[in-house]
Amino acid sequence: MKNLESLFKQLGITIKPSYNLYIKDVQVDVLLSQWTINIYSNKLIELDYYLEILNKFSDFFKNKIKNIVIHLTLEQKKLLEQDVRIIKDYYDYIIKNNRLLNSAFKNTSMNIYDNKFVFDIKSIQEKKMLVRNIDVLQLIINDLGIENFEIEFNDIEDNYTLELEKEIKKREDEFFNKNEFNDVKSTKVAIFGNNIQENKVLPIEQVLDENNMLINCAIEGEIFELELRKTTKTHLLIIMIADKTGTITAKAFPGWNNQPPTIADLEIFKIGMIVRISGRKEYDRYSKEETIMISSASIIDAKPKISLRVDEYEQKRVELHMHTKMSKNNGINTLEEYAKLAKHFGHQAIAITDHDVVQGYVDAEKITKNTGVKIIHGIEATVVKDTEIVFNVNNQLIKNSKYIVFDLETTGLSANFNKIIEIGAVKLENNLIIE
Repeated sequence: MKNLESLFKQLGITIKPSYNLYIKDVQVDVLLSQWTINIYSNKLIELDYYLEILNKFSDFFKNKIKNIVIHLTLEQKKLLEQDVRIIKDYYDYIIKNNRLLNSAFKNTSMNIYDNKFVFDIKSIQEKKMLVRNIDVLQLIINDLGIENFEIEFNDIEDNYTLELEKEIKKREDEFFNKNEFNDVKSTKVAIFGNNIQENKVLPIEQVLDENNMLINCAIEGEIFELELRKTTKTHLLIIMIADKTGTITAKAFPGWNNQPPTIADLEIFKIGMIVRISGRKEYDRYSKEETIMISSASIIDAKPKISLRVDEYEQKRVELHMHTKMSKNNGINTLEEYAKLAKHFGHQAIAITDHDVVQGYVDAEKITKNTGVKIIHGIEATVVKDTEIVFNVNNQLIKNSKYIVFDLETTGLSANFNKIIEIGAVKLENNLIIE
């Protein structure tokens, strides 16, 4: 602590003899305008004292550096019993003040046992949310000197979740029974191949089970997507089939020398048909998924048996959060498809809130005219923290100045985890490139 006493006095930081502290080094990041001060400590520092050190350093150097990070290294590597309270204080502070982690962790209970952070999980969705953000939490905790700890998830289910899942299962069963999805009584019409016995048919979920060593299998379901593709030498039928347990892709080629299935056989398949197929299950290296190569097929019913859901509530809702396919990796349907579904539900309006883009606005007026559903313009925008981002301000007009515009190509938007891979620059004057 002696080598820091004079510095701490200058900064106005309380000196606590119980802590043996010294600065190992200071890392300077000119690009981020950030100092990382690496401090060695004989034990875990109380949250209040840590914040005092951080705030005093930040205030003292605020005119010279934008960000200051305090990284601690502890002499003790194993958490002591008295450290649990301190770590809980840190954890509560982090979750409260980090917006990303707050939304993910605020409703999750966390306990500490023998260098383990144990989170009580009530649902699969909650676990997925935590897993997506756990790396960020670990990095922050590591900066506090808390290392070599493990993360565990304790799966629990409260009564509400169990009752909700029972209700969902009940409604699913009622829906599929009402629509006679897998109990169709229509006469079976063979298309090609052998007769497929009903007792050989398996749920798609079971066929796709990783622990299932099936090679040949039979399924029954509705065709919801279809493509008859002409290749260089032949044709290829690709259909996607769904039952109430899952979906799977199935493929078929025409036989050689007019052997079944013929091209005419493949043309019989239509979207909405209920079919029963059998064949070899194999991993398709092109689509990178399990696929059934069809050897036998029958039509169970040529009319679709699954109808769209209905909104039975008298007071219709307005959906205010919706991503279309314009949202990269965050939407799969077009605005027109959503509008038609909203019209089917009896909804008078929907909002389009694509992620960081507004290209969906272009078709909104036309879609409103065609469907009668009002499109509310919106956006889900990514914003930056409201801090000072301009330095060395000179109050001159750009139109009267020569200036340089930089174009940076990066591997992502995170200053901590991504890199700059290309830099371009042009000099402008009067809105014209001069160099």
